[in-house]
Amino acid sequence: MSNINIVSGMGADRGLDEGQNTNFVRVMGAGYEPTDNFRKEVVSKKLGRPEMLDYESGNGFGKQYLMSKYFTQEENKKQFATPETTLKYLNSVTLGKNAVFVPNKDRLQQADDFLVNVVDKQKDPTDFSFQLQTFLGVPANGVVGPEGAKAIANYLTLYSEEELTKKALATKYSPEAEVKNKIITELYEEFAIVEGDGDTTGAAPTGKRGLTTAIYDAMKKKYGANITEEQASKQYLTDIHDSFNKNLVGFDKLDEKIQKGVLDAAYNLDYQQMLKFKGFTTAVKNNNKEEIFKSLLDTANSDGRSIKGLAKRRADSYNKVMTESKITSVKQDADGTISYMKGAKVYFTYKPSGGKHAKSTSGTIKV
Repeated sequence: MSNINIVSGMGADRGLDEGQNTNFVRVMGAGYEPTDNFRKEVVSKKLGRPEMLDYESGNGFGKQYLMSKYFTQEENKKQFATPETTLKYLNSVTLGKNAVFVPNKDRLQQADDFLVNVVDKQKDPTDFSFQLQTFLGVPANGVVGPEGAKAIANYLTLYSEEELTKKALATKYSPEAEVKNKIITELYEEFAIVEGDGDTTGAAPTGKRGLTTAIYDAMKKKYGANITEEQASKQYLTDIHDSFNKNLVGFDKLDEKIQKGVLDAAYNLDYQQMLKFKGFTTAVKNNNKEEIFKSLLDTANSDGRSIKGLAKRRADSYNKVMTESKITSVKQDADGTISYMKGAKVYFTYKPSGGKHAKSTSGTIKV
C-alpha cells in the first residue's frame, strides 16, 4: 500500500470527511518536520511515546503516526475543511518562535526556487517582494527571509506557483498595513507565552492566548463556527486595530510601540467602550503617551470590582512605553483600592464602586 493511501486511511479512520481528508493528505504528504515544541505537545496531549519521533524504520512511520494524531485531534479536524483554512492553520503552526512544525528541506528548496525563478525575474524584485510578503502575512521589508520562505512553502503545499504569483501581483503594499501586521503578529506571539492555554479560574474564563470565552463565542458568530481560538485571537487584534484606526482620532499618528501598548491593553478590555473614555481619547488625540496609559490604570476591574492580576497587566502595558519611569509594584487593599507604586511613592490610586473582586487576593505584587 502506498504512503498516500496509508495517510488517507489515517484521516478517514479518525473521522475526517472527504474534503478534510484531501487537505490533510496534502499536508502530510508535504513532509513537514516536527520541532522540539512538537515533542512537548506529544507529551502534554498524550499522543503517544515521543521517542517514536526518532524511529527511522518504516519510512519514519512513527513520526507520521504522531503527526497525524496531532492533526486529527477534535479541535484540529475543522482546520482542514478548505484549502484556505488549511493554509491559515499551517501558518499558525509553522511561523513564529513557537512553531510546532517546519517545512522540510525539499519544500524550502521549492520556496528558494520560487524566489530565484519568479521573484528575481520581476521588473522590480524589491517591490514584488513587498507585495509577496504582504500577501503572505509576514513582516514586509522587501527581502524575503526565513519566515517568508516558510510561508511560501506553506502556500505551495496547497496551491501552485502561478496562483501565488498572481495573488502577490494583485496585492497592494502600504507601510501602514505593514506596521499593523507587525504589531498584531508580535502581540499574537507574545500572548502565546504570557497567556498560554488560558485560565478558567479567573473572573472571566479564557482560552488559548487569553481570549475570553465570551469574545471567542462572539468571533465564532461573526466569522464562522470553524474559527479556532488562535485564529480568533489574531482576528480580534485586527478588529481592534481597524476600529481604532477608523474611530480613535490620532491613533494612526501614534508611535508603533504606543499603538502596540494600546492594543495590548484593549485585548482584555471592551475596546468599543474605550472609545468613550474621555481621558484616554484626549490623550491619544494629543499624542501624550504617559496620559494614554495612565488613563487606563483604573480599568483593572471585572463587573465593577478590582482584580490585582489585571492591575499588574495594566502596569505592564504602562511600563512597556514609559521605560524611563516604571511602575514597580501594585497594591490591592481589602476594600478593593488599587495603588500603583513607583518605589515607595504612590503614582496612581483608585477604588472601584464594587470593591475587591472575590477571586482576587489583596496584597502587593511586584511588576
